[in-house]
Amino acid sequence: MSGSIVQQPLHDQRSEPLSQRVARAASRLSPAQRQVAEYLVGSGRAAMVDSASVIAERLGVSDATVVRTAQALGYSGLPELRRTLATQTEGVTLAERLHRTLALTDDDVLTNSAHALVVSVDALLHQVSGSRFSHAVDILDGADRLLWSGIGPSAPLAEYAAVLAGRLGRPSLALTRSGPGVADDLMAVTPSSAAVVLTYGRRHRHVEALLQRAADRAVPVILITDVLEPELGDRAAETLVCWRGSPGLFTSHAPTMILLEGLLMGLAQRDPERAESSLAELEALRTLDR
Repeated sequence: MSGSIVQQPLHDQRSEPLSQRVARAASRLSPAQRQVAEYLVGSGRAAMVDSASVIAERLGVSDATVVRTAQALGYSGLPELRRTLATQTEGVTLAERLHRTLALTDDDVLTNSAHALVVSVDALLHQVSGSRFSHAVDILDGADRLLWSGIGPSAPLAEYAAVLAGRLGRPSLALTRSGPGVADDLMAVTPSSAAVVLTYGRRHRHVEALLQRAADRAVPVILITDVLEPELGDRAAETLVCWRGSPGLFTSHAPTMILLEGLLMGLAQRDPERAESSLAELEALRTLDR
């Protein structure tokens, strides 16, 4: 049928490289859209943490043009484009991620690392709206005990959040076990608690088990993830999208740390007297070891 756009099956869309999509849609793109599309192809996955406003500013186009470009390429918007590209990087080995990152880094490693962090934080601020963040803090504020779940590289982040939350007067526990040890962690998911679940890249069995246990016990879950909101978001009370640096490059946990500390400062702001009293008690207890 002339003038119509034939939609590809979903599995084909997800596997089709961005460059092929751009080539197939080139005749339908406006000059400004083509500029955006060529920028995305040329920058590759390293540009996928950029917000629409950042891309628009770099190219001298409007935010709406960036969004319409993604839609013209068959995506619902820029977030879906990012998710698809991130999914296509799942098979990239850690060594290859490091190789790609170093290839983009000149001799000033510190400056490059700091710049990458600034870009990631800018993306975080665009991805996590004020209303979603406030809702997440509300959920945590209403719980008697907070559970912080993460395994592998996310385990130390969960442990750090649990320690800091405890210092602010919020009883907390880190859930960091996998395998048979998951059952012990699931025992801690009890009514009147709330859980923060860090999960990235692909669905994990321990996360599935934790979400099921939380549903059975009516425990609200805050999901912190990069690409899993479409698959798991309906099982969480709130989802906060947080990228771990640029998809396909070496992982950075700094954005997740910033988000966790933001949630904890949000809790302290809700009840500063409680937080200050707990910290005063901590200081007093420290004198016992002097």
